[in-house]
Amino acid sequence: QNPVYIKNLDFPVFTVLLGDSAQYPDVSIKNVVYNKLAFLNNNFPVKVDFLAKKLKDKQITINIYNGKNKILSKTKRIKSNNQFGSEEFMLKSTEKGLQHYRIEIKPVENEYNIKNNYSDAVIDIIDSRQKILIIENSPHPDIAALRKALSFNINFNVDLKPNIDNSYDVSDYNLIIFHQLPSVSNSAVRALKTAIVKQIPLLFIVGEQSDINKIINLDIGYALQNKKTKSFDNATPLLNNKFDIFSIDFIDNDFIKSLPPLRVPYGNFKNIDKSDELMFQVIGNVKTSRPLVFFTKQNNTKYCFINGTGIWRWRINNYLQKQNFNEFDNLINKIVKYLAIKVKKNQFDIEINNFYYDNSQIIISAQVYNSSYELDNKNDVLLEVYNQKNKTYKYKFNKAQDFYKLNLGTLPKGDYTYKASVTIDGKTYIKQGKFVVFSTNIESLNTRADYKTMFTLANNNNGKLFFAKDLLKLKTEININDNIKPIEKQKIQLNDLLNIKLLFFIIILLITIEWFYRKYLGAY
Repeated sequence: QNPVYIKNLDFPVFTVLLGDSAQYPDVSIKNVVYNKLAFLNNNFPVKVDFLAKKLKDKQITINIYNGKNKILSKTKRIKSNNQFGSEEFMLKSTEKGLQHYRIEIKPVENEYNIKNNYSDAVIDIIDSRQKILIIENSPHPDIAALRKALSFNINFNVDLKPNIDNSYDVSDYNLIIFHQLPSVSNSAVRALKTAIVKQIPLLFIVGEQSDINKIINLDIGYALQNKKTKSFDNATPLLNNKFDIFSIDFIDNDFIKSLPPLRVPYGNFKNIDKSDELMFQVIGNVKTSRPLVFFTKQNNTKYCFINGTGIWRWRINNYLQKQNFNEFDNLINKIVKYLAIKVKKNQFDIEINNFYYDNSQIIISAQVYNSSYELDNKNDVLLEVYNQKNKTYKYKFNKAQDFYKLNLGTLPKGDYTYKASVTIDGKTYIKQGKFVVFSTNIESLNTRADYKTMFTLANNNNGKLFFAKDLLKLKTEININDNIKPIEKQKIQLNDLLNIKLLFFIIILLITIEWFYRKYLGAY
């Protein structure tokens, strides 16, 4: 709480002003605003808030370093003697992992305090790019529409391959899109078998070239009851408002109703959860429960079926309606993003912050799962921490209920790396990473004596302000203040002499000596 607003306490407050109250030229970093997470090869903003005093018509230079390399610099002219300002920098993420950025305002001439010219930012750069493969049975305008929609997302790397089977490996992809495959002429056996075994998500665009029986036999949720592959309808989309796999707020219902029909296989479906159906089919003016776009999940792997060809017309219609491709492109990107992001369930997880301060406790927790993915803390979790001089600190986690916890205490300012390990059923799991410890010397941020605040605090609470040279006057003021009286307390406690062990043994000793003395003299 700001001491200026503390009023009417139950006791008087006397303040003592220490330091120099004169205002010297000074520029300080007041705050640095940034996202703690950024994506590889993306631009991300860092905003620096500063305060410049007694620097009218001077120039300040703000530098940003990544490690020892200066990556950005800006110069700004100060227009007043008490100016608060902000500068925004756009940084490029070129290396993944934890990145430590140092923000510096170059000290100006005659600046008295330069400790407040520096600040730090720690940003975790992650590589979220998803590799997507499109395999086509034959050239089709749908493929061009898909590639265009995905090309604007820099987190997607899209490859297009022809229908030649057995010629390339698909195991490294995050998502595979099969356009009218498997077909009568190409079963795409190798690609499909690899994808299903490796649990790679798949998107099928089903059309007149597709071999629907082969898709049904994959047993991944495409349960068309009418297997007459030559029977097709024209169907327009109807949005399912109960769909809840991802947000569809961006889709305009009127836009959906205006879309041209797709060429869809005729027949009903069974065993599909209504919440997994994004769109239904409208045949002519008849609304049906047949899915047009729907999702399934088998063995923890996600699948999607666009049950018809002609989506290229949707993209053109989007432009004719709104002079942009936003709705179509967003829809395709939403579908692909949901399918391509695979949630990994690790048997060993560790929770540690990206940065700490040198006056705070560093507390880390860990979870270990057995082969059934149940929490299990029977095994020891070990941790090694390395500083910039490669000095090693070794620890063992404490077991707490069904998880692990470790308090490292405080560590000096600097960059640290760590390696945590645990052995589960004979296999060793390792988690590695980085964290940064910042210095927190709050007093150095403002070394000027704040007369106004100290005076207001004392004045609002029936006290007075004194300078350091007037400490004797402070003593006198306290002595003559009728509201400040010494409080004396008296406590009387009675104890039996026998409870004082030393005295007890002295008395016994004296009695014994007297007994022997009398015995010696023949008194007994």
